[in-house]
Amino acid sequence: HKTNSKKVKEDGGLAKLKETDEFRQRNVLLRKKKRALGARIREQDNVQAAEVAEIRKRHQKNLEQLRLQFQENLKDLEDNYKTKVKDLESALELQRGVEIHEMEERKNMHINDLIRNHKKAFGQIKRYYNTITMDNLQLIKALKK
Repeated sequence: HKTNSKKVKEDGGLAKLKETDEFRQRNVLLRKKKRALGARIREQDNVQAAEVAEIRKRHQKNLEQLRLQFQENLKDLEDNYKTKVKDLESALELQRGVEIHEMEERKNMHINDLIRNHKKAFGQIKRYYNTITMDNLQLIKALKK
């Protein structure tokens, strides 16, 4: 029984050493894998960071192109509306000139009507007083005779 227990102790010690050795080997292997995975993750992070930077660079470039395009469109619209405003201003100026000319024509016609009416009235009054004067002169001649 003592030999058996000695043998069991020896076998147990050997098994323990073997298990400890296997544990250390597994532990070393797992640490290597962990380091390799860590390095791989860092490498992937660097690759992804580079991709993100490239995407951001392309987006910035696209944004600048859109900005330039919008600025050109804005300038075109401003020029177009400035032209329209100038055309409208010249049309309104022409219309104003026509309206002023029409008003002056109406004013001149009214003045001419007033002058004609005045001459007509003056002529009637002149004839009336001339008739009275002639009648009075005839009456004076008739009374002198």
